[in-house]
Amino acid sequence: MESFADDLLKFINNNHSENLIIDLRDNHGGDFFVGLRLAQRLVLADSINWKSGVYVLINNVTFSAAMSNAAQFQQLLNAKLVGEPTGARPSGYQDMGSFTLPNSQLELTWSKRLYRFNDSQKDALYPDVTIKLSINDYINRKDPQLLWILNDIRSK
Repeated sequence: MESFADDLLKFINNNHSENLIIDLRDNHGGDFFVGLRLAQRLVLADSINWKSGVYVLINNVTFSAAMSNAAQFQQLLNAKLVGEPTGARPSGYQDMGSFTLPNSQLELTWSKRLYRFNDSQKDALYPDVTIKLSINDYINRKDPQLLWILNDIRSK
């Protein structure tokens, strides 16, 4: 992740990018700290419009660490969340660990850490701008959520 984050930061700075779109839709999660390391690099991008130039796309298949990263980006990067509510609440146990029982060889998993984000959002992480994806959008390969962001950027 460090190499990718460094390359992304270099690209942003070299191109004087003012806006950043992070797409976490249909992301089941993984390692919460990957997003944290990415955010630590991104805050060094001087050209980004930190007041209103960072967007994070979320939907009802944004889970676990991806959902926590979306909440984290909203706080640390002043990101505007766009899309649909996530598939679960952001506060809770995450970051899976596993081990194998020695006699039965059954593999067990457990959540290693408890994360607490915005407690006012009990059942999901809600977007700042809600845009539903319809079946017709899906069939016609239209992305109204991304189009909204691009129009918002153009209107500035």
